[in-house]
Amino acid sequence: MKTLCREKVYTYRKVLEIEAAGFDVIGGLLREFIAVLKPETKKSEKIQKLISEHYVAKQLEKPDQWYEAILQVVQFVSGMTDTYAIDTYRSITGIHLPNY
Repeated sequence: MKTLCREKVYTYRKVLEIEAAGFDVIGGLLREFIAVLKPETKKSEKIQKLISEHYVAKQLEKPDQWYEAILQVVQFVSGMTDTYAIDTYRSITGIHLPNY
């Protein structure tokens, strides 16, 4: 059964496309949300408001606080469902904008 799954299911084109896109989604979310820790752009300031305050450290003046803050961001992203991660990535990168 394992061999059949590896040969037929995990190599199916749609599965490979989703997995390949996942690398960009996860990496993109981490890149955008880590930039929020010390917002230097208007975009970072806006994205900061999308993250729960539980995950965002307000003042990161000491180097040892950076490690903890980055871990918090990783925890935030890793806790996202696939659908939520994709929707969030599309929204913050401008791939999909909300309808008003």
